[in-house]
Formats: sequence, C-alpha cells, structure tokens
Amino acid sequence: MQHYPESFASWIRMVCLSIILLRGGMELDFKGKGLTVVLLTLIPQVSEATASALATRWIFGMPWALCFAQGFTLGAVSPAVLVPSLMILQKANYGTKKGIPTTLIAASSFDDIIAITVFGIFLTVAMNEAPGQILAEESDPLWWEVLYNIIQIVVGLILGLGIGWCMRFFNKCSSAKTKWPKFFFTLFMAITVPVLSTAVNFPEAKFICIIFFGYMCYQCWGEDKPEHELGLLWRFCQPFLFGSVGAAVIFAKVDVS
Repeated sequence: MQHYPESFASWIRMVCLSIILLRGGMELDFKGKGLTVVLLTLIPQVSEATASALATRWIFGMPWALCFAQGFTLGAVSPAVLVPSLMILQKANYGTKKGIPTTLIAASSFDDIIAITVFGIFLTVAMNEAPGQILAEESDPLWWEVLYNIIQIVVGLILGLGIGWCMRFFNKCSSAKTKWPKFFFTLFMAITVPVLSTAVNFPEAKFICIIFFGYMCYQCWGEDKPEHELGLLWRFCQPFLFGSVGAAVIFAKVDVS
C-alpha cells in the first residue's frame, strides 16, 4: 500500500460506486412497489446486522455499540455486485413482468445509505463510551450526529431531483445528437458529486444525490438514457473498484490471536 495511497484508493472507490449507483438510479421504477422496496431495504439488513451483532457480542464480548457498528458493516448490500447482475437479468427479461430487477435495484441502493448512516451513529456512540472517552472532547452530541445525517440525506435528495429535473432540456434536440452530451454530463456528475460532498463535509449526501439524479434522468429521457455507454465505462471501472478494495486488506495488521 505504500505505492497505493489510501486517500487515492478511497477516491477511486467513491467514484466507481457513484457510477454504479447512477446506473441503478436510471433503472428505478417505484410504481406500485413502494412498500416492497421499504420492506426489502429494512428487514434483511436489520435482521442480518442484529444476528451479526449478537454473534459478535457472544464470541468476542465487544461493547454493544461496536457490535452493531460491525453488524451494519456486514449487513450492507454491495451495489457493485448486485446492480450489474440485475441489469443483465433485466435486459434478458427475467422477472420484468413483476418488476423484480428494478425493485431489488431500488432496495439495494437505499440499503447502502441506511447502513452507512446507522454505522456512523453506532461508531460515534462506541467512541464516546470508550474508556477515557476517546472522542468526548472533540465529537458532537449524538442527537446532532443523527440530525446532521438526516439533513445531509434530505439535501442530497433535493439536489439530485432538482439537477435531474433540469435534464429535460436535452429533450429539445434529437436523441442522436444528445447521446454523447448526456453521457459526459452524467459522468461529470458521478465524479464531481462525491468529491464536492466530501470537500464541503456533507459525505452522506453524495450517494442519495446520485441515485435520484439518475432516477430523474430516466424520468426525463426514458429509454434515450446513456445506459449502454455507462455500461461500457463500468467494465473499466470494475477492476479499479475491486482492486482498490483488495489492496486495502493487509493481513499483517490482523491480530491472529
């Protein structure tokens, strides 16, 4: 990792994940599936996180807050694995009559946002409860952490819908002329939103913004969305995403005992 700095690898992971969530957003369809998406987002994740937290408490005797922080790490779905696979099924017309691929894409997208938010809350609690209160002097109160996360999600939602609504201006020209401008603008959004949100200390806003930006693009453009071009780009992004994740796993730092 000395030749592969973590800050750079982290940026690569953020942008690659942003691109796949943008593709997922362009497939979202909530008609008649609202309750199903909510249940699929919450029930599997909370069940898995709770079971994992109980196992961690029983096996390692860790504090409850750290147990649940760890549980929501494992409970999160990987959009980088799930979304491309479901899009392949969608194109092959598997489960499309019941809207199964689009429902799962929507649930997996929201699943990650909830997992990241809840993980941050439990980690803050764990650090404040640690012996000597490691972060007590420099951290914010728990109620502010929760409120701040909610504010970030709402701001990201509004910005994503607002910028996506503006994409209807591309419809004034023929789809053949706007194919590449659409692709480059959506790619520009996928790269700049994670970078800017991190720079202004609004990290939880980035992925919800990208998902709903993609959703509004689909509402405005229909099947004229640059899905094929983004799919080709993803083939090149995929090795960088999983390669950077693998490079960050350093077994020498694991205490074998």
